[in-house]
Amino acid sequence: MLGIFQPVIAFLLQHVVIKFGVFAALIAVLSVLMPMAMARVAPWVSSSAFTSAFASLPAGVWYWIDLFQLGTGLPIILAAYVARFVIRRLPVIG
Repeated sequence: MLGIFQPVIAFLLQHVVIKFGVFAALIAVLSVLMPMAMARVAPWVSSSAFTSAFASLPAGVWYWIDLFQLGTGLPIILAAYVARFVIRRLPVIG
């Protein structure tokens, strides 16, 4: 009776459990490293510089930014490019 479930158990141990462990370790490492990286970058990034840069844009530029919804689309595109970069560099995902 155990021989019937052996391929299923082998599949679960070889694929599902191993990938779960790798992804759990990846998430654990990133949850530790990301706050450390943000703490190092935060002194050089100030909101006043961004505010003054966007305040100097003329009304015509703001019209097109609002028309194309860059406030919504730009973060989505940026996140997609970062995800594509990360996925291509990980040999585990495949």
